[in-house]
Amino acid sequence: MKFNSTNWVNLIIIIIFGCLLYKSNIVEAMSQDKEASQNKEPTIILLGDSILNNDPYVKKDKSVSAILKKSYANTRLLAKDGSTIADVYSQIKDINRSKNTFLFLSAGGNDILSLIDAIGVPAINENTPDDLYEGVDEIFDNYINLVEDIKKQLPNTNIALFNLYYPVDYSFSFSTDPDTIKRLITRWNKRLTDKYKQKQTSTPSIIKLNNLLSKKEDFTNSIEPSEKGGKKIAKLIEEYVNKHSE
Repeated sequence: MKFNSTNWVNLIIIIIFGCLLYKSNIVEAMSQDKEASQNKEPTIILLGDSILNNDPYVKKDKSVSAILKKSYANTRLLAKDGSTIADVYSQIKDINRSKNTFLFLSAGGNDILSLIDAIGVPAINENTPDDLYEGVDEIFDNYINLVEDIKKQLPNTNIALFNLYYPVDYSFSFSTDPDTIKRLITRWNKRLTDKYKQKQTSTPSIIKLNNLLSKKEDFTNSIEPSEKGGKKIAKLIEEYVNKHSE
């Protein structure tokens, strides 16, 4: 078969069309792979107070969120310094529902400190007054309501709750003594563990900061996570995400 000019033109057109179609398929496949990769990439939500937002107290690239973003680009810092349990509800509004999402919550500590300051316990007190215990129990009930509300709004989200740590420096302790604060924190942590015992996969997980931050170098400004403390928290979060990722 001899090729005339028309045959050659038709052949070239067929070849060009085939190349364009092949390229289109490749681009589409790459796009789908990229989209699938993005869907698999975990989204990290940091909710609550300065335990997860220690940005004001450390160098820009040394905060909990900055460290996490190096490993997880989809890290969202919604926690705010000084936030109480009530403040977290406004943070929840900014959460976008997406697959493979991990939410970490730290709240309650500022509420307890405000309670201690308001009641005005004597500087040295061997017995913690009942009104302090009752106040902590009321705060804890508010905390549980928050957690249950988060579970309802974000049913497919992996939720992890931080317990409270014991400060090393108690110079911030208002009008009470360190032992009183320790007893209140112990009460809170016990109630949290009792409430969400790790028997059902549907319940939030508990991450124990009281075992993690125990040295003076872990803190700055008396009670805030330092660069070293923040690094420990970020590492703990990374380990949790890696363990529970899809």
